[in-house]
Amino acid sequence: MKPSYVYDIETEDWTTFVLGALYDGKTVEVYDWTREREFAERMLSLEGEVYAHNGGRFDHLWLLDAAYRFGIKRHATVMENSTGIIALNFGDLKFLDSYRLFPMSLRKLTNGAKDNLSDLCKCGRECGGYCAIRRNMPPTVKARVRDYLVTDVQSLWVALDDFQRLSNEAGITLGLTIGGTSWKSAKAELSLPPQPYANVNDWRFVRQGYFGGRVEIFRTQVDAGEQYDVNSMYPAKIASVPLPVDYIGRVSGGSAGKAYRDGKPGVYRAKVRIPDSFIPPLPIRSPKKGRVLFPTGDIVGTWALPELQYAESIGVKVEYVSEAAIFARTEILFDTWVERLFGLRMKYGKDSREGAWFKLILNSITGKFGAKVTQRSYVIDPCFSKHCDLSDCRKIGPVGLQPCGNPATSRVWYREFERIQKCAHVEWAAYLTASARVTLHKGLTEGNKGDAIYCDTDSVFSVHPRKENVGLDLGQWKHEASFSEFLAIAPKVYTYHRLVDGKDKQTIKAKGIPVPNPLPKNFWRDLMAGKPINYWSIAGIRNPVDGLFFIRRELSRHVNFNLGGRLRLTDTLTRAPTAREVESF
Repeated sequence: MKPSYVYDIETEDWTTFVLGALYDGKTVEVYDWTREREFAERMLSLEGEVYAHNGGRFDHLWLLDAAYRFGIKRHATVMENSTGIIALNFGDLKFLDSYRLFPMSLRKLTNGAKDNLSDLCKCGRECGGYCAIRRNMPPTVKARVRDYLVTDVQSLWVALDDFQRLSNEAGITLGLTIGGTSWKSAKAELSLPPQPYANVNDWRFVRQGYFGGRVEIFRTQVDAGEQYDVNSMYPAKIASVPLPVDYIGRVSGGSAGKAYRDGKPGVYRAKVRIPDSFIPPLPIRSPKKGRVLFPTGDIVGTWALPELQYAESIGVKVEYVSEAAIFARTEILFDTWVERLFGLRMKYGKDSREGAWFKLILNSITGKFGAKVTQRSYVIDPCFSKHCDLSDCRKIGPVGLQPCGNPATSRVWYREFERIQKCAHVEWAAYLTASARVTLHKGLTEGNKGDAIYCDTDSVFSVHPRKENVGLDLGQWKHEASFSEFLAIAPKVYTYHRLVDGKDKQTIKAKGIPVPNPLPKNFWRDLMAGKPINYWSIAGIRNPVDGLFFIRRELSRHVNFNLGGRLRLTDTLTRAPTAREVESF
């Protein structure tokens, strides 16, 4: 991370430019809406790395649009994923997003140095005062907003400088994202073997044994219960799970069966018979939509060795193994790295910005191990002229580029390619997530009470308290809450009540649905009824509106009632699908 500048913008109704500020560590330049073009031209004349916090979903999109609206002819290359722009490059000029590297609010990142405009709010929606930011705001308000903007860029610069110094002291190698930082830091500190796959087909086979977290509803409604979460589930696994190393290759038939019986580390494709049970242990993907399900009956799937062995130990019959990708041995690789970073987290405090960052670094590396091989590079407003004098245009060229939409009007083009990344140890991702699911299954079935209510990757909701491995240490089950009136209508969409400071408080979780603040009186009732929740977002490079990216896109979401891959047994109780029923998901 070598910031040459940081910048920020303030807008009216989110997409109308009002003020912008640029800071180089010494001087702040502020531009109002009458000088928007001048600001855009200034931004595109810079050199080096320029950061904005959450710029990949906001500020950088304004810059792209401003260049287009004002006829500033500079095409851009983009590194982007589903959450936004990672890097926006105009030749050697790079616009980066500090949020991707430090995924926390600017207030948290700057240790509370960010100013507050809440007292300016007149809309009654607790908007934080942003309703006051308008082109026709009074001079006194404009001066206040200007000071607020200046504080933002200055405090961001200081925070980036603080974290650069912290990373140097802590031996952290910074990347463009938190995941890249996690991988680079571990790679620099540990003697890690290179990714083992010489061809994509081997990677794809092992990838079949990599599943994510388990999210299921076992009971849709209960009067009361207990919630437990594993303390740092994935860091605990990374520190303790022996991971496969020294790739041997793929084997099939009798050789695969023998490798399984001999306990060779790896990923195995097998036919198994799972007895009828309330909470079956093995995941598969449904053939229609690829949903992760946990069925009973005779199924064929691909699993990491530890998960298959655990399933066999609790009654699953492995009928035959047809294929495997095997390794010579296992080794605990990350224990010293995890212990060192966990120690730093404790040193700075769990709730500090530094502690939060070390936690994110520890949690992010598993995802990097599972990095996809199919990738895209994007080009904004490419120039296909053979006579273009921009050297970076000629480097890209029209060869292999595909339009996102109508080729006659599309501003966004892409090239798709396959590359096994250096971090792509999908076998490690498969082992770590498998071990996490085994821990979750043990927590859900403790004592065979059959009292599980809900689960989500590293959390268990149950009618009765857990007793095994409960505590505050790394990897133990921590008691989070006693609750009442639990009601779930879909995975990650549920509500419950709990006592907070002696007062009854309703908690609503609704992933993917914007939960307004303050909460409307009938919000949960509307969710249950499947009514649309209307909201908006910035269009972004994948969803331009009339060729523009920095424009409001009106959206609507509603909840489709489902049980997380399970079926209703009674009014409140669910059951696992059978092997035949998997076809219908």
